[in-house]
Amino acid sequence: MERIAVFVDTAQHAKRLIEPMLGQHRAEMQWIVVGCPPRLSRHVGKWVSQSSRVQWHRRWQQALRSELEPLFAAQGLTAEWELAQGRLEKVTARLRTQYGQSLRLLDARVPKAGHVGEPLQQSQPDGPVVAWRAPVAVSSSVAVMLALAD
Repeated sequence: MERIAVFVDTAQHAKRLIEPMLGQHRAEMQWIVVGCPPRLSRHVGKWVSQSSRVQWHRRWQQALRSELEPLFAAQGLTAEWELAQGRLEKVTARLRTQYGQSLRLLDARVPKAGHVGEPLQQSQPDGPVVAWRAPVAVSSSVAVMLALAD
């Protein structure tokens, strides 16, 4: 049985990546959806208790599940749902021990410009986003200089 673990942070982006794969599904395919909730800023995180944070994560996961579950149900598939807690490398390692080393990983998280996302595995190389840091810094500083010159 083929198993795919999908790491999701927004339903809209995940739908675009999952729908084409569901069209080619086989009956022996098992989906594990791992919800990656957004992090609270350090300013908000100071004032939120741990129980409130857990409750907010559960509500976020229920909202995500209600948006994505019909996608699987339309194909006659079911998915297992988990909430990522801690580093994604550890979540991936735990999933690989639970489901086997042949577990396929699909990163359906939204890429953020100028920010390297948390890797799913230790051996995962950094994305191409790092190459954009210097050109963006140079072009912004040139734009500031031109604005000050006027």
